[in-house]
Amino acid sequence: MQAAILWSVNQPFFGLRPALPMRVLYVQAENDYGDLYEIRNGICEGLNLNPSQVDQAGENIRIANVNDAIGDQFTNDVLRPLLREHHPDLLILDPLLAYIGGDITRQDAVSKFIRLGLQPAISETNSGLLLVHHPPKPRRDTGESKSSDDAYIGAGSADLANWARGIIVLKPTPHHGIYNLRLAKRGQRAGWVEADGYTTCYEREIVHGKGGLIYWREAESGERFKTLRPDKTKSDLLALIPITGTILKSVWVEKAKSLGIGEKRACRILDNLEEESQIFVSQVPRLRARPAVAISRQQQLATST
Repeated sequence: MQAAILWSVNQPFFGLRPALPMRVLYVQAENDYGDLYEIRNGICEGLNLNPSQVDQAGENIRIANVNDAIGDQFTNDVLRPLLREHHPDLLILDPLLAYIGGDITRQDAVSKFIRLGLQPAISETNSGLLLVHHPPKPRRDTGESKSSDDAYIGAGSADLANWARGIIVLKPTPHHGIYNLRLAKRGQRAGWVEADGYTTCYEREIVHGKGGLIYWREAESGERFKTLRPDKTKSDLLALIPITGTILKSVWVEKAKSLGIGEKRACRILDNLEEESQIFVSQVPRLRARPAVAISRQQQLATST
């Protein structure tokens, strides 16, 4: 709902900015109208939207509570008529499990719904789709998973992640009240950067709103760093790698630990840097021993002994 409201008035949702004010069709089965009213008011008040923005959101957002149709009946008899009536820029479907009408673990059921049902329906009106889905059971972020792992966190068939153009995951952290918003697929396209202004960032810490209002906000510095890891970014770890030449990965890990970053998180960041081609990993042959792993900022020529 918060994303729908902000995008409908051409405002960014945690750095994700629309090109224009969006017309949004929000089809949901999670809340009754009283809940939605409370959520809407909390977002508008908590984010300090002015009266004209509130009016604009009201004009651009349409909500449909649908609790009586699933599968083909939902797609053909409910969703397609709604899309044709409103021609939204964005359809939000919340949640997937309320409408799929089949076994979420079976690829045939999942593929039929998303590829033969949803995809043609949104294509008819040239609408985007934000599909809300849940993991199979409550999960807590330990800081050890890669963003690419989180692309498959949703319950059911892997075809969900394969089909989606992009994936954003919201996970609780080990620290009460703080959540991790992570770009799990095609995150580099979102434009998130670290504090240095250029290093790609894939996650943010967010918390619930203040004053009992229902909305999300960025974790403030005190909330974030008093309970979480030290304020060290990928740029700090990248700075440990020499501009020219190489550094052994084992040496780099020890330097990362001296900054207060654990080995598992450091290696996860290293994987992201390698995916972005900001660093390169190579092997250094050793006599009577396994090759050592070296890290560099430039591609290294292969060596032999």
